[in-house]
Amino acid sequence: VLVASFAATTLDTACRLQRYVIQELLGTVRRRGGSHGEEARGGLSLIGGRHGATSLAVVLAACLAAMPVPGAPGDWMLGRGDLWPLFGATNQLLGGMAFLVIVFWMWRRSLPVWFVVGPMIFMLVVPGYAMVSQLLLQEGSWLRAEVKNWPLIVIAMVTFVLELWMIVEALLAWQKVRRGGN
Repeated sequence: VLVASFAATTLDTACRLQRYVIQELLGTVRRRGGSHGEEARGGLSLIGGRHGATSLAVVLAACLAAMPVPGAPGDWMLGRGDLWPLFGATNQLLGGMAFLVIVFWMWRRSLPVWFVVGPMIFMLVVPGYAMVSQLLLQEGSWLRAEVKNWPLIVIAMVTFVLELWMIVEALLAWQKVRRGGN
């Protein structure tokens, strides 16, 4: 019962978080694509809702789980343990993003941020560099390997691009607030 409960709550949490990410990304695309009062039309509104985004999250996770592991027999039941190296980097980057939000929140309220900025920079730079190093720079990096693990490579690249995007968005928000905007 304990294992089943843990698995169910973990899957539920992962699905909800993925749904939130999908909805936020689609919301950003919609806001930049049209006026703020304009209702979204077409495919974005279909998958941008709660049920569509949840369905997309479940389908993407199922596709990822069903892909064969490169270099192993074509048995998809082996699982995705080959994606484990990304867990550490994405977990640490999530901590860096949390620091980014905390620093921005504290700065907006005129609280001292000097003691949080160092850990924020460390948590954004070191895991990002480690992921790029595993992807490109090391001798046995993922892109230099004889048998390339494309799911691992694509997820690492997308994660790094999203990290850069979040940092740029934070810098733009900082500039807007400094100039007197909300």
